[in-house]
Amino acid sequence: MSGLTSTTVHHLYIRPGDLLPACGVTPGPDRDPCIPDWHTGHALSVLLAVAADGAACCTLCLELAETMS
Repeated sequence: MSGLTSTTVHHLYIRPGDLLPACGVTPGPDRDPCIPDWHTGHALSVLLAVAADGAACCTLCLELAETMS
């Protein structure tokens, strides 16, 4: 057992139907097997809501979301 814990990292989709978040990270599992993070994207209002709840968010996406709101 590796002892690693998984974290969901939240990102911003600027337009409905975007395939990649604003920062360009690929959604899904992290490509580095030593980092078991999962990347997921949301619309502006949802990203701001999960950030307000203290969830892990991409810094670039969150800064962009805050300037767009």
